[in-house]
Amino acid sequence: MRFFITLAQSGGPDLSFWKMEGRGSAPSNSIVVAVLLVALAIAAAAGIVLYVRGRILANRRAQERAQNRLKAVVEELGVSSDDLALIEALTSEKDVTAQLAALESRAAFEGAVRAFREGRPEDAALRRVNSLRQRLGFGFNNVRNPMNDTRLLPAGIKLQCRIGLPKRSVTFLTVVLGTSENYMSVRPPKSKGKPVDLTRFPTLTFRVSRENDAEYEFTCRVLGQSKSGVQAVAVAHTNEIRRLLFRNAVRVPIDLPSQMYVVRQDAIEDKARAALRPQDSQYVLDAQLRDLSVGGALAFAADASQAPATGDMVIFRLPEAQVQSDLVAQVVKKVARQDGQVQIHLQFAGLKELDRLKLNRFILDQQETAASGMPPGSPTGAPA
Repeated sequence: MRFFITLAQSGGPDLSFWKMEGRGSAPSNSIVVAVLLVALAIAAAAGIVLYVRGRILANRRAQERAQNRLKAVVEELGVSSDDLALIEALTSEKDVTAQLAALESRAAFEGAVRAFREGRPEDAALRRVNSLRQRLGFGFNNVRNPMNDTRLLPAGIKLQCRIGLPKRSVTFLTVVLGTSENYMSVRPPKSKGKPVDLTRFPTLTFRVSRENDAEYEFTCRVLGQSKSGVQAVAVAHTNEIRRLLFRNAVRVPIDLPSQMYVVRQDAIEDKARAALRPQDSQYVLDAQLRDLSVGGALAFAADASQAPATGDMVIFRLPEAQVQSDLVAQVVKKVARQDGQVQIHLQFAGLKELDRLKLNRFILDQQETAASGMPPGSPTGAPA
């Protein structure tokens, strides 16, 4: 007890060293915090470096894969070095991914062409775009491509052209002589052996058909006409195009005798229907053509016992429409009439483009003939 009293009286032990240690803790904590911050900064920097390096490596691998894929596609499609140089010009010499997309996707190809055309409308490279479009399968002849722009038409394709006059319309067959991304040129008709001047017409209306698809109609603005050679007519491109289904094609009444060669369905074997010829037939049927469209025809047979069965094929000619080759059609329906005749509904098979255009012109001529009160089948004398 005396010890504690003495200790209390003396003021207790000297604790100054505790106070000194407490005063020194602030700098020590700051050092620790600073060390931690430096460590975190180093770790963050290392993470950023690793991330950037990873992205660079990933991009490099992606570019390598794209480059390998590009080489495979170029080889698969048979793309020449000139074609590849054109793709690079349309997209980017360094962007392999964009080049690959333009080769594999019609949408990407047309997008690149559109941007190039708008930015450099006078560039000579635009004259080579259409031929590349056709070689890549992005053109008109690929039925998977919607026909939404006349730039899809290849040089050499045949068209039917109609010119509206005050009292009548004139139709003629023409061909696309050349095409660029800014315009296409077509061959004018001839009158008395000389090309007709079409510059007095502001527009020309065209029709073109695509096998196993539909017929398309569009109107183009006339830009000018050459004064030399075939005197080609330049017309502007358009994307305002109407799709006309064959099954909804206009039918016109006619009354023409026809000799039809009948090939029975069980005798066709493996031969393509469009390749059938009169020598393949089993018998000949005398019929009367009563109406006609670009999709088919209606014929009447007087002898019901000779009428072909549904599914049989018939081969006949139509010189009145200036069609020189055989027309092949399938019997899709037959109906017995009260007068003893049989109606034979025919659908054309494998109709050639030139023959389809000639039929189109003949049908339009027949419409005008009917409007003028002349007998069905009368020639109108439209320019060839």
